[in-house]
Amino acid sequence: GQVFNVATGSVNTILNMTGYERDLIRSILIALVAETVCMIVLAPFLGGIAFALAYSLYIVVQNSAAAVALNKRLGINVLHVFTGRRAILS
Repeated sequence: GQVFNVATGSVNTILNMTGYERDLIRSILIALVAETVCMIVLAPFLGGIAFALAYSLYIVVQNSAAAVALNKRLGINVLHVFTGRRAILS
């Protein structure tokens, strides 16, 4: 989860600084739902490891949603590493 956090960079801070707090809150809520479902489903089988996996999922989902919002609102593509492109501006 933290590796993906480093790969996407400061997407949360950029959204917050540029006035797109609603997009940031939306990405947090989406990730929170995914994390909660993951915890409920996996906790009986994996115990404490399920919570670590759920938190990693939270980080990946939240940063992905924030990165998509950042690309949509400001045209900054921080996921260029995964697409093979060199430029971060679309």
